[in-house]
Amino acid sequence: GLGGAQTELILKPFERRVLQGRMALSPTTLRHMEIFTTSTGDPQGSFFQAINRTQSSLGARLLRQWLCFPLLDPRDIQDRQDRVESWTRDTARLQNLRQVLRGMGDLERRLSKAGQPSCGGRDLLGVRDAARAALRSLELADLKTAGFEDLYALTDEIERTIVDDPPLQVRQGHLIRGGYSKE
Repeated sequence: GLGGAQTELILKPFERRVLQGRMALSPTTLRHMEIFTTSTGDPQGSFFQAINRTQSSLGARLLRQWLCFPLLDPRDIQDRQDRVESWTRDTARLQNLRQVLRGMGDLERRLSKAGQPSCGGRDLLGVRDAARAALRSLELADLKTAGFEDLYALTDEIERTIVDDPPLQVRQGHLIRGGYSKE
């Protein structure tokens, strides 16, 4: 470890990504097309910077993935365009969704930090808030929330367990709500 501190690396299991129906653009192609940076290497002025209106890190990563691996099938392309158009027609609903997504933050990073020994109460409240925003965004988008019962249960458990304003470090104590457990 560094300086006597134990460092732990958490790796996700590999997942198979199928490029069927998608084009794989090489880094050279992305650079020449100025998708993520200009010819001088500056992100300002790139295509991504010009179109990125995402409200969360997850959304920005998804948009990057879409640009790196664009759809090939005209039906899939049309389906995506239709979904985008349906959101642009209902601006009030879109604004509500964007507001919720702003509150989500980076759920993936928060979840990965929750598995670290250094995780504290504020990190757990961040997971709770991000998960609630994610679930609310599914509801606003009229997407099925069935199968997310564990996530609803997790947010409720964090709410019942952790105090509203936890200390910065666990060792300071006063992290768990009074009456939650005798232990």
